[in-house]
Amino acid sequence: MRRLFLIRHAAPAKNPAVPAREWALSPSGRADAERLAEILTPFAPAIIIPGVPAAIVASDELKAQQTAQPLADRLSMPVEVMAGLHEHERRTVGYLDDETFQATMARFFAEPDTLVFGEETASQALARFSRAVEDTLARHPEGDVIIVTHGTVMSLFVAAHSIIKPMDFWWHLHLPAWVIFAVPDFTLLAAHMQLPEA
Repeated sequence: MRRLFLIRHAAPAKNPAVPAREWALSPSGRADAERLAEILTPFAPAIIIPGVPAAIVASDELKAQQTAQPLADRLSMPVEVMAGLHEHERRTVGYLDDETFQATMARFFAEPDTLVFGEETASQALARFSRAVEDTLARHPEGDVIIVTHGTVMSLFVAAHSIIKPMDFWWHLHLPAWVIFAVPDFTLLAAHMQLPEA
């Protein structure tokens, strides 16, 4: 069975003076990315990936690429950067405190065809991300594919292919986390909302 892994990046170092899409991983995020690589590789007791995947792909955002790199290093593979896998477009939105951001996200998910904030509606972000996933799978037509991406678009994609509501999924999603789909029908096989306790 061919599988698609969607991985949410590890925790970034938040800097209100820098756009979120430019954030790098925090020291704890880097450590979690290393732990994630240990869990997912075929050398781990869980054997989540039983062999070398066809590709490890990341969005064009630094925090996604930095999350992918330890896994790629362990498997002696490159990290491919693919357009369209980035987070919901919100380049024109400044830093929002946690309470404001959560309230805005609740409306974003509840009104998918309304431009709530940023430059994309939820429906537009999902369509763009879905095209990029399909393009990535087409470039790698055999074997498991790993995509390191972001929480909002990942939540939209999971909701589109399951009975899970996007806000419910997003709310419980930690940094990092991953889901596994069967390809090509995108049946949700597993959701790991956070790293297991060390």
